[in-house]
Amino acid sequence: MTHKKSTMSLSPLAILLVAILLPLPSDVSAASVNLAKTGQATCYSQVGAMIDCMGTGQDGEYQKGIAWPDSRFTNNGDGTITDNLTGLTWLQDTSCIGRINWLDALSSVNVLANETCGLTDGSSAGDWRMPNYLELISLANLGVSNSLNWFASFGFTNLLAIGFWSSTSLTPNTTSAFGYQFRDRFSGAFTKGGTYHTWPVKGMSTGPAKVWKTGQTTCHGYPDGSAIDCVSTGQDGEYQTGEPPPVIRFTDQGNGAVTDNLTGLVWLKNVNCFGPRIWSDALSDANGLADGACGLTDGSSAGDWRLPNAVEIISLNDFSQSQPKLTPGHPFTNVPFLFHWTSSTWVALTSYAYTASISGNGYHLTIPKSNAESSVHWPVRDGVDIDSCNVKTVSGAIEESNAVHEACEILVLGPDFIVADGANMVANSGWEIDFMPEFLVESGATFKANVCGQSLCLSSPTPMPYGCHSCVDQICDIDMTCCTLAFDQDCANMVGTVCGLVCE
Repeated sequence: MTHKKSTMSLSPLAILLVAILLPLPSDVSAASVNLAKTGQATCYSQVGAMIDCMGTGQDGEYQKGIAWPDSRFTNNGDGTITDNLTGLTWLQDTSCIGRINWLDALSSVNVLANETCGLTDGSSAGDWRMPNYLELISLANLGVSNSLNWFASFGFTNLLAIGFWSSTSLTPNTTSAFGYQFRDRFSGAFTKGGTYHTWPVKGMSTGPAKVWKTGQTTCHGYPDGSAIDCVSTGQDGEYQTGEPPPVIRFTDQGNGAVTDNLTGLVWLKNVNCFGPRIWSDALSDANGLADGACGLTDGSSAGDWRLPNAVEIISLNDFSQSQPKLTPGHPFTNVPFLFHWTSSTWVALTSYAYTASISGNGYHLTIPKSNAESSVHWPVRDGVDIDSCNVKTVSGAIEESNAVHEACEILVLGPDFIVADGANMVANSGWEIDFMPEFLVESGATFKANVCGQSLCLSSPTPMPYGCHSCVDQICDIDMTCCTLAFDQDCANMVGTVCGLVCE
């Protein structure tokens, strides 16, 4: 069967559903990523002394994220080294492209090829690129005192204590680009007319910890920083490498918490509930957060929430945005123009901790743990797999017979989802069903979409409509009041016990 965009035809039912039931989002991609550990396994006091991690709530205690491979890097013997955590391949000679300005560096990387910079990998001009900001910082190890020696142990050569360019421009200050300094492990804004090194990369991130898109789609000239055509610039906005974000980036759970569907992490909706605090108080506040505080009605207990580590906090950034660097339409409230504490200590000076500027430029900054004026904290807790009960995405599927797709809250269909001639397909969801462009119901197919109008995961004073979801039918067959009087907490509890679905 051939799918042609120009001859798309929808059944009358599908047209009615798309036109009346739900709007079409403009972003057609959906994906999830696993965040990696920071590398930090030691804990430090407020004044920087090494301490036992138990009960501290620090990065070194929780060590959240997926574990690094036993051998982090593989030397390919051809002038390249592969990062086994992200799947990206890096130039072994980190100083081959000398200290030059940003535009010259972009050009130099794009012509890099076999028989230059020690390469015998058969690469051609155009295979290599300047890494975007998220690709560049994916190399960082926040747990070692000397990153240069750590990289050298895997075979990297000529790595100097100087900053490295990324292909990602700052916003709104587009005359600067993001950069990273690996010896001391911090990032910042590098004026594009300055001179820094470049660490070329090639290939796509295949995981296990995939690097995601920065969100940047625009390219910028120099020196004025104005928007330009991206073709052949080598900038982040041209390549847009990385895993695409979900169609629906954030889900407001309606209980004071918000799920990030990129990572599955759950964040406090009220970003500045506690106000500016010193680092040790921020750790305590986050670990003691529970239902009844900061607008939470999620049933959480002390110990469920924590201060995010440096990788987790930066995952929130959308680098196409500024002030704040959050995806448009996000549901967060009370977002302050301040830095956000992380649970990760800066091991170069252990009386300092990492912060992230979500409200401003978006880069890491280390500040004294005693600073009580410029940093707030944004608690996080572990979430659920975004393709579980709450949000499910189905794409690239061709239904040719009978099929049922369900989600407790949001079901995303498409892109390239086809209900073929003769097929019978049912889509059930709690709150909504999103139809992506290129979702297609062919003539002769039967498609039925049921939406309950509320999440199966939450209690409600109103009943559920019988037939809106197979799980609702199972529950109402046991207790008909769930479909006639109210979908109370007992009904919501049966989503897990009767249907075996996981609600956050």
